[in-house]
Amino acid sequence: MTLEWAADRLDRQWLALVETARAACRQHPDSAGAVLALAEAQAECGQWRQARSTLAEARARLGDPPALVRLSARLGADGAGAADDAVTRLELAAQQALTSGNWATLAELCEHPVSHAAPAAVRFYGALANAQLGRPRGVDAAAIDPLRDAAVVELPPGPRWASLASFHAALLAELAELDELDNAHHAVATRHGHQTETFVPRAGSAAHDLFAAVRVAVKAFVVERRWLAPPAAMGALAISAWSVSYPAGADQTSHVHPDGWLSLVYGVAVPDDGSARLELGSLAGGPYAGLAAPWPIRPLALRPGELAIFPSWMPHAATAHHGSGQRVVIALDIVPRGGWDGHALG
Repeated sequence: MTLEWAADRLDRQWLALVETARAACRQHPDSAGAVLALAEAQAECGQWRQARSTLAEARARLGDPPALVRLSARLGADGAGAADDAVTRLELAAQQALTSGNWATLAELCEHPVSHAAPAAVRFYGALANAQLGRPRGVDAAAIDPLRDAAVVELPPGPRWASLASFHAALLAELAELDELDNAHHAVATRHGHQTETFVPRAGSAAHDLFAAVRVAVKAFVVERRWLAPPAAMGALAISAWSVSYPAGADQTSHVHPDGWLSLVYGVAVPDDGSARLELGSLAGGPYAGLAAPWPIRPLALRPGELAIFPSWMPHAATAHHGSGQRVVIALDIVPRGGWDGHALG
């Protein structure tokens, strides 16, 4: 099986523009032109939610300059911007179903999704709705199976590294340079921890070696699970990555990754008490925590150097640890480089 990967250098070029535009916004916070350049670069990098957040915050401060209004409209009607809107409609329908007990409308939306709907969201909400309707053999009711559709593999650090410890020391130094998300302005599942913005590794970096190993692991994963192989319509694949650091007591609520095809979690640092778990299939702490998970839950204690791989429509959560130090993981999504653009998955 051959997987087509987009060139990292394209993403690095655009991320350099993002950083340049962000610096210009810091120097000229009231410049609509600087905000426009930042939002355009973010959108081109696939940072759709950040682009829309940038525009929304700027319009709240600056009013509605025509250029910002036009880009806001485009991000709401094209590509991943439209996918965000479709995901929001599914989320609202699920919340209404949770309140009313009527899951039929959500099931119907997932059986006939609107164009541009992110496939991971359609599969998750379809599975949830069909399970609540007592349709164990419904279209998507069997789409979530952590026992069948997930794997944990050990990633070798690569020949450049004397040991796994030296590889992880270099990774941690690179992660320390990343900007953190402002949790007050970004909807993230991490509670009391720290999450960075997405990043693309520099050539020759430890993260670059990690990405290379991830590509190999992803290919082996889908060779063994051909029912999860990407359709040809996805085109070139890219890796979207960010890091999460958990001090003692921090956790992550249940969530899915609607923009992804496959999602991965790589263990970098693990506290000495070994209590933290990545729980695949879990609904804990999320909006559906009151429902009994209608599929198996698979707890994983990721050790340093281990990589968990699972479909992006599989809900997952992270439990807290109570040891000393920080638990650090790198989360990755395998995504279509050009956005979903209405393509169905499977």
